[in-house]
Amino acid sequence: MSTRSKLFTFIFKIVLGVALLVYLVLEVEPAEILATAARAELGWIFAALLLLPINVALDATAWWLVIKRVAPRTRWRQSIGATLSGYTLGFLTPGQFGEYPGRAFYVPHADKWEISVTVLTARLADMTVGIGAGLLPLVFFINETQTATPNLWWWLFAYGAWVTFLLVCVCLVPGLVHRVVHRFAQSHKIRSRIRFLKRLSLRRRMMVLGVAAVRYAVYSTQFFLLLKAFAPETSWTIGMTGIALVFMGNFIIPPVTIMDLGIREGLAVFFLGVLGVAAAPAFDASVFLFLVNLLLPALVGIPFAFRLRFDRRKQAQPLDAPLRAQPVAPEPTPAAIVPEPVEP
Repeated sequence: MSTRSKLFTFIFKIVLGVALLVYLVLEVEPAEILATAARAELGWIFAALLLLPINVALDATAWWLVIKRVAPRTRWRQSIGATLSGYTLGFLTPGQFGEYPGRAFYVPHADKWEISVTVLTARLADMTVGIGAGLLPLVFFINETQTATPNLWWWLFAYGAWVTFLLVCVCLVPGLVHRVVHRFAQSHKIRSRIRFLKRLSLRRRMMVLGVAAVRYAVYSTQFFLLLKAFAPETSWTIGMTGIALVFMGNFIIPPVTIMDLGIREGLAVFFLGVLGVAAAPAFDASVFLFLVNLLLPALVGIPFAFRLRFDRRKQAQPLDAPLRAQPVAPEPTPAAIVPEPVEP
């Protein structure tokens, strides 16, 4: 894709996201949105903010568990900086693509594409949990609500179950992915960049999925706390059901706008609205979730983004490469030892 095409796609996604937001604001009523925001209980919003460091730490930990198989010397603290840098670049690029170089160029490793594959591996774990966690809430949604097209939702359930199955296979059996790519990919570089998948033990793969699941729970709790701030009467069952469906839809729908702007808010207004939550609180909660978990980390990551190492000549050798032995001067042989003269 040419630079002009990329720029056009970027502008189109921004315009589409803004258009969706404007449509939702007009549909929900601007005055109601502002009035609901003015009545918000700040304690719930502060509680959601307190969970942000935990969210970022879990995101970095899931990725760190993977990258240790590529660059063993990478420290956990270093993965935090790389994650924040990725948030900043991801916020500024279409489809959050900048997250990959934002993390890869923070870590002193020679092959940045290999580091990017580790980021993709961690993101696939997030997608597996996000789609899989929405299946049972979707069944509850179908059974408890009167929808005009129930068959459509059951088709969505079948599709989500199939995608979850494929993603679980990818996450838990990466050796199979490696064999498939090795068979069909002709490029030696592609093969070498996914070779680390064979070094991921089952225990480590389960740990990555487990951390992703805990992060999903924290993220969902943040959303629920924000929802309580604008609609205190919302029950745990209704709130978490709607939130699970919002996240599931977010993962299934392609990234047609920047940072899913307008998509997440529209899903929240729809699903939570069908479950009995007013449109204005659902909209406000989704917007504040964007501010807390996307915009704020992107701002915090700006200083880390300035530490990126884009000059390949200054890149360190691969962290998993053995240290080169320094030449050692040979010890003198007995024949080469000249005896000291003996005084008479």
